[in-house]
Amino acid sequence: MKKRRRGGKKRPPPWKKTVYAEGQRDPMQAVVNSISKQRLNEDVGKVLDVKRLHAKKLSTLLQKLSRTPHCLRLLDWARDEGFKINTFHYNIVISAVGRSGTDWKTAMRLYREMQTFEVKPDRYTYNALITCCQRAGRWQLSKQAFEEMKLFNVTPDVVTYNALITSYGKAKRGNLALKAY
Repeated sequence: MKKRRRGGKKRPPPWKKTVYAEGQRDPMQAVVNSISKQRLNEDVGKVLDVKRLHAKKLSTLLQKLSRTPHCLRLLDWARDEGFKINTFHYNIVISAVGRSGTDWKTAMRLYREMQTFEVKPDRYTYNALITCCQRAGRWQLSKQAFEEMKLFNVTPDVVTYNALITSYGKAKRGNLALKAY
């Protein structure tokens, strides 16, 4: 039986006492803070060991940064360090850059990059891409992404059709919206 301290509370494990960069006890939050303060290369290497970085940890970091402009920087850093980026990682970043609707070029670049690195896009990739193009008022790119989606045998869902029809509607292309419906 484990000994307890007075008051009945267990001692914290030694790794809980570790203080990482930025004075944080949580290594993930330390990385997020370091990236947010434009010190990606100097602090991330201290907190994250690339050899021990796994897909789930990278996904968690990308999601924590998805509302900031630093999400893309972390993806680039991980790729430069030799980490294998998968579809889920790209989906997080494409959704993040597409939220504003002004960064459609970056979203398209990431989509093309997926094809270059032979990462297979899925329905969520296309939904994020079509939604990004729709917000930017680029109905032609929305249509192109939808056509590529069908070409690669990815089944569209309600979200896909909603984004596509909204894209056509904003561009006053009612005939295309009816055709998609």
